[in-house]
Amino acid sequence: MNKKIGLSMLLTIVLFLCASGSSFAYVDAFYYDEPSSWSSDAIETLAGYNVLEQFAFSDYQSEITRLDFVYLAVRLYEELKGTQARLKPDDYFSDTTDIYALKAAYIGITSGISEGKFGPDVKLSREQLATMMVKTLEIAGVPLSKSKQKFADEASVSAYAKDAISKAFNHKILLGANNKITPKQNATVEQALLIFKNALDQYDGFDNKALSNEQLGELSSSVVKLYVDYKDGSSATASAFCIDGNEFITNYHVLKDAVKVVAEFDNGEKETLDVIIFGYDKRNDIVDFYMIGDHDVKPLKIGSSHNLKRGQAVTVISSPYGLLNTMSMGIISAVRDGSIQVTASISPGSSGGVLINAYGEAIGIISAAIVDGENLGFAIPINEIKTLQFTVLDLEEFVAETSAKPDTPKLAVKVNSDESLTINWDLVDAEYYELYESIDGSKFYALYNDDGYNEWYNDDLEGLTYIDPIVGSNLQFMLVAVKEDMSSTPAFSDIVKINGKTVQGIADELYANFKYITVNGTQIQLSGNFVYTQTLEDKKVYDIDLCFQVNNSTFMPQLQNNEAGTIKDLQQLARVLAATYGHEVQLRISYSDLLDAIDSRFLESNFDDSGYEYLDAIKKWILYYPVVEVHSYDEEYKIVSKE
Repeated sequence: MNKKIGLSMLLTIVLFLCASGSSFAYVDAFYYDEPSSWSSDAIETLAGYNVLEQFAFSDYQSEITRLDFVYLAVRLYEELKGTQARLKPDDYFSDTTDIYALKAAYIGITSGISEGKFGPDVKLSREQLATMMVKTLEIAGVPLSKSKQKFADEASVSAYAKDAISKAFNHKILLGANNKITPKQNATVEQALLIFKNALDQYDGFDNKALSNEQLGELSSSVVKLYVDYKDGSSATASAFCIDGNEFITNYHVLKDAVKVVAEFDNGEKETLDVIIFGYDKRNDIVDFYMIGDHDVKPLKIGSSHNLKRGQAVTVISSPYGLLNTMSMGIISAVRDGSIQVTASISPGSSGGVLINAYGEAIGIISAAIVDGENLGFAIPINEIKTLQFTVLDLEEFVAETSAKPDTPKLAVKVNSDESLTINWDLVDAEYYELYESIDGSKFYALYNDDGYNEWYNDDLEGLTYIDPIVGSNLQFMLVAVKEDMSSTPAFSDIVKINGKTVQGIADELYANFKYITVNGTQIQLSGNFVYTQTLEDKKVYDIDLCFQVNNSTFMPQLQNNEAGTIKDLQQLARVLAATYGHEVQLRISYSDLLDAIDSRFLESNFDDSGYEYLDAIKKWILYYPVVEVHSYDEEYKIVSKE
């Protein structure tokens, strides 16, 4: 069942296989890091289109490379043309095998930077980016004209880019700032994403012409009926439609546990299929499969589902109750979270059929309906197929993999305070779970249980409390269910913000406010500090080191001449710092200096972490030598051995 269809009514939703014997990916714009404030709304909207894979939404302020941008260019071309870009067998570059670089070469967007080289890591200037984007649009058939107006810095535009810059300006693809294009400046990822969105919003469907009902009916030749036998002995009929050559789309639930698949084509011919699975999404209920052999089936033009409107006319072609390629018409009655609700007739056997707009473009995959309701059918948005992960599995391998693969659990995180948060997830049929953490958009790192393993069992799941998160950070968690050595699709939590001061923020404040400390009425000059956090007996403790240099001869005489007074002053300082930062403080005063050679006076200490480290870059030794340690939470203290 498509879990995204949430209905608070006592109606039965069925997946429309026609049985004889008896869900949706979301691209998160803020998954890796945050775009700038001026671009965040547009980028989040673009992510909701589901026309780009997740990796495109990262490193927003970084300068974009040729390889990153050519992905955007090829995807724009494929969206506008409604088909997948082809590859030639002899296409290759010596410095990359990336499929989008090869597609771009075949389409004609770029031939590389030199003979046989693509230049994947070469940065793109704004004028180069505009040139490639305009070329992509024109290859896709978009008519562009030059502007009569010019950017204020048009004179600095290279001769090869002047036409493209003028066209990009005229058609509001490249807007510039303060009437300047800054053509030689390298473009950033977020700038490229906005240019992609501008072009997509303007020209997606630019050459569409509405088809007559008879012309829409002719598209049934792109749809087939499937007869499927399952490993439990049952069988059913369903539908599938062609998107490219021998490549077809149907529902995941149609081929799950299948042992035999027969296709009936629009002309009535039947054939037992040798199937290769090119991609699947269990949660989104999608399978992309390839029919080996010669099949003269014309692919449908692939439309877009990001701009669908309530009331839009649609057509369904499927095989309800096994009636080959039946056509029904209706409207989009609602666009819901992850589903398209339609009034067109949908019945058992319609699963995997195609939802078509007035221009003959595939905009959805028929998936389910409410049997006790009237004209309540649902389709999966077509954009969900555009981010499928590519696989190559025969039918037996597909069934083996999906039968053992656990469902994806739901993951939730609740922030209790800046000292703890609670992680919860629902139980699925799994042996154990693996839990990972990402801090401020970094890669995910494993979180280990008390036994030192990243294996979390059902007994651990009564609200897992995460102690001592890094304050000031953005945290995200990833969860994977594991069964029989098969891992589920990862589940990701929302990104949560942990309020409070970061240790770096505390260190900066200390450096600004504690150039000196007063001990026994004497000012001691400090050279720097180190700040860490730790948990001692369930207490969060800031471990603060205030450092003075070896050549500062003031502090040690104070400690030696009046140990009790020095300790008392330092304990008071520790209590002040604890009150300031809201946690207990372990305060140490330490020597720290850069030396040309090791000083034998500092070779031994009764502090475990004293010593030297050689910094090869500057050819010096850094000395770290704690002298005294006091606490805000007790009267105990520790000093370096006086012997």
